Amino acid sequence: MKRASWTTQQIRQHREAARQLCEIKDETFKIMRKNPAISEHEVAGFILDEFKKRNLKTDPDIPIVAFRENTSFVHYFPKRGADKKLKPESLIMLDIWARVDEKGAPFADITWMAWHGGDIPADIQKGFRAVITSRDNGLGYIEDVLKREFRVKNSKLARAMNGVVLSSGMQDFIPHGFGHSLGTTTCHGRRGRFLEGSKSLVQENIAYTIEPGIYVENKFGFRSEIDFYVDENNRLNITTEVQREIVRI
Repeated sequence: MKRASWTTQQIRQHREAARQLCEIKDETFKIMRKNPAISEHEVAGFILDEFKKRNLKTDPDIPIVAFRENTSFVHYFPKRGADKKLKPESLIMLDIWARVDEKGAPFADITWMAWHGGDIPADIQKGFRAVITSRDNGLGYIEDVLKREFRVKNSKLARAMNGVVLSSGMQDFIPHGFGHSLGTTTCHGRRGRFLEGSKSLVQENIAYTIEPGIYVENKFGFRSEIDFYVDENNRLNITTEVQREIVRI
């Protein structure tokens, strides 16, 4: 059943949250450069402080800040004393989500990858390129469908992204879908994941994430996450920055 679209105000609120998350992401990477022995939990604390200063709200889970093999755990939340410290040759995953502190405001949600050390190893580049290609295949599928004025089916969107991930030769398991709708009370909305089935459609004027991932158990993981919505004129609107290269720390 089709649910009500977001209001113009909610679209504005989502875009504002997305803009601020991208700023916080940049500030977080700056903090890591200034403190090359910082811990995962300390980075998460910095992000939460930024949320408070900017009047952003999140849910009970703290941000996902993962170094090295902790990037292989999809939902990794650092705990003080059991977390890792940054050191050379570290892959970094940063996954943050928040909404503006206004009634009915929807979330935004982003994931970026970074590297602290010397030259980026070939297997790290390979995993990152696979998720970037998967993400871009998903965007290309949406744009192609919208040109023909068709509705985007979640299952076909997932298939457009899935082949790249599985053909990477790195995927141990796929523990979650390739994206989700964004909610107003939690980051995950009620409009469905991209693997629910062919009857599930991307709804107009409701934002979703695209977030393909590769996770090699106890070794490393990669994810790229952006937000988008399809407007009433059948146009694709990407509301977050789009990562193209691994950030160097």
